[in-house]
Parts: sequence; structure tokens; C-alpha cells
Amino acid sequence: MRLTNKHDVAHNFFYQTSNKKYTFGGTCSFDEYRFFSYDTCIGEITEDINGQRVLLISDNNFSHTTSKHLSALYSANPFYNTYNFVQDYGNREFYTDEILKIIKNNLKPTKFTRKENREAFIHNFKMLKNMLLIKKFQGYKEEIIQLLKDNVKTYQLITNDTKFKEYKKQESIKQKEAQKKLKEELKDFIQNYSYLDLVKWFNTSYFFNDYSIEAYNQEKKLKPKAEKLFNPKKDLSFIWVEGEKIKTSQYITVDLKEVTALLKLYLKAKLKRGMKISYYTILEIKSTYIKIGCHKIPIENINALIAYLGLRQEEEQAA
Repeated sequence: MRLTNKHDVAHNFFYQTSNKKYTFGGTCSFDEYRFFSYDTCIGEITEDINGQRVLLISDNNFSHTTSKHLSALYSANPFYNTYNFVQDYGNREFYTDEILKIIKNNLKPTKFTRKENREAFIHNFKMLKNMLLIKKFQGYKEEIIQLLKDNVKTYQLITNDTKFKEYKKQESIKQKEAQKKLKEELKDFIQNYSYLDLVKWFNTSYFFNDYSIEAYNQEKKLKPKAEKLFNPKKDLSFIWVEGEKIKTSQYITVDLKEVTALLKLYLKAKLKRGMKISYYTILEIKSTYIKIGCHKIPIENINALIAYLGLRQEEEQAA
């Protein structure tokens, strides 16, 4: 049977009186107790461990269209308790082993100093707990319980303000010690090159000394360490000069003249949010970085470029 819109499909999914297949425009459909966005099951009516009907719904949006299908499904749900579970693209139902595999991967150790990582861990841990409430997942009960046990200490840590505050303090100390050790290890190498040469070096395939296997292997070994020293949180982007162009670590090329004009404004404290360079907008101007589009460029990099171009001396002479 063909229906006129996604809302009708979702409504009929909950109020169906037969086991016929229903579809709308080839994008969403249902077949008895499974609701599909294209070929992926994003909703499933099943039972909890008490025998009550519940709705399993995809935690993944997949696409803009699927997001609309999910919204229609939520809106049409008349009374079933809803449980979100991760779903893999193309799955025709909510498979227990697939859900466990994805959650297990999502619970792998990461940097919990980042809020989004903590929120993702908590969300996946709660999904794992909810698996114990669904009848069809009971065949994997022991594995689910073991995975909860393996991760409960981390969950308790990041959900306890006092414990997490101490954790952040210790992580900060470890980070500073690691950076200090790296700086000392790389000192003799780094002092031979300029800042701009170094950021180009660890962001590209460029090598300072590729005339011998020994020199090449040494640099290859030092590159990831240098990147870790300059970009410990992996949240920074870097820029350097190549001819009449500025290259970035995110593979963008802009005209040197455009960059120079903005740098002169920066030196005069006239650089403002909303200004543009090529297609990219200046979003933030902070004491430690400037954010242009998706590029978060450290001030140290900005100052190195200013020094290379001699712009500060020009301003002083003009004054």
C-alpha cells in the first residue's frame, strides 16, 4: 500500500491492523514491526523484559532525510517507551552483536578532559545499561554486564565532579611533564630551524635533509614528536609561506597579499571578527589564537609570519 507522506507511514506503523507492507516515495517504509529509512531499520517495535511493547529507535541520523523520518517516528509514537540504540547503515533490524560492537568501540579510552568525549561516553554507557531492559538482547546478557563492569569506574569518574576535578588536575600535570620532556628531546634539532619551517615540515611530506637514509629516518622519527609538541591537543592549524602564497595544514592556499593586509590590521589592533580572507571568515581573535573558518591558528604562528615578512619593523618605521 502506498501512502502520501512520511507522517502517514509513521502513523500507520503504530496503528497497523494487518501485516501489509507500506511505503512512501521509496524513502521510508515499514514491514510489520520494523520501520525503514531507505534500506536501514531506524525503528523497531519489540518487548522489554517485562513483556511490555517498546520502541527501539536509531541513535544515528545517517542523513538529512533520515533525520526527518526519525522525527516523524518520534511524533507518531502514541505510548511506547522509547530506547535509542546505535544502528549501522543498511541493517534490517537492531542486531544485538552489531550494537555491542559499536558501543564497545565508542567506549574506548579517550581524552575525557574534552566535554564532548565525556558526553559521548556517558551516552553510550547508558545505552549499554538499557540493553539489559530489552528482551531480544538477553542472549548477550553476560557480555553486556561484563562490558558495564569494565567501564563503570570511568563512568563514575566522569560523572563525579570532585573526582573529575582531581583527574583533570593530574592530567594537566602529566601533560606539562610530557611537553617538557619532548621539548628537551627535540631541543638540538628544533633550534636549527625557524618556526615557519618547522610547521611546514611536520605538516607536509617535506624533509630538511633527505640526502641520506640516516638523515631521512631521523627526521621521520622526530616529525610526530614535533607535531605533538607544537599541537598537543590536536586542535590547532598552522600556516607558512610558499612563494607568493600562504599554505595551511588543512590544505588551503590563499594569496600572501591578502594575508599581509590582515596582519597589518592585526598589528594596529584593527582586525575584527566578521572580516574575511578569501572565502573564510574571522570568527575569533584571542590572546592565544585566531580562528578563521575551521582554522585555529596559534598566535605564535601569527607572530612568526609577521617577523618573517618584517611587518613589525614597517609599522615602527611608519610611526
